[in-house]
Amino acid sequence: KEKVEHLASGMFHVLALTTSGRVFAWGKGDYGQLGVGRPGNWDAPRLVEALGDADVVAVHAGGWHSAALCLSGACFAWGRGEYGRLGMGEDQADKQRPTLVTFPPFAETRETPVSADSLETQKQKNTRTKAIVDVALGGSHSCFLDSGGAVWTVGRNNHGRLGRVVHGKWTGTPGRVVFPPPRGGGEWACESIVAGGRHTLAVARAV
Repeated sequence: KEKVEHLASGMFHVLALTTSGRVFAWGKGDYGQLGVGRPGNWDAPRLVEALGDADVVAVHAGGWHSAALCLSGACFAWGRGEYGRLGMGEDQADKQRPTLVTFPPFAETRETPVSADSLETQKQKNTRTKAIVDVALGGSHSCFLDSGGAVWTVGRNNHGRLGRVVHGKWTGTPGRVVFPPPRGGGEWACESIVAGGRHTLAVARAV
């Protein structure tokens, strides 16, 4: 038996990260949110084989999508792709397996190796991506906190849930949230983020 280190529950599905670093999923998987390679519902935990030995340190579940955060700072997302919530640019297709989320090249970057054999093709792209330290998934949007204290958002744009100006009803390209300056000058460095169905919160300190 494996011990569970971290649990995440979405609208109709659950993810579990064990102490050995393996990810299991169960529940409703009609949009691929279980990450097992095909849609379908499971009433018992199924191993998310595509993550392999990717050194997953946290799992996150949204309404109909999921994400895994790796020790390297890489982030993978899968499940429902509508409204660009997976952060795949213009691609709104559902993802049945974990897929690497990439960030704009003008941002602070670092090399992010991907060790899982099943993700070898993504590794070969040698993608330079933001070092992500926290993730929050809402109903149809996603938020990412990087190591520099910046927040990046993607997904559906109504109700102001993305915290930034987006031209159109949605965006699949991660963009940085710009916060009003704190009193006395300086800027905010975010330390944690949470997402509800249609809103987002961030805890930050002035620097």
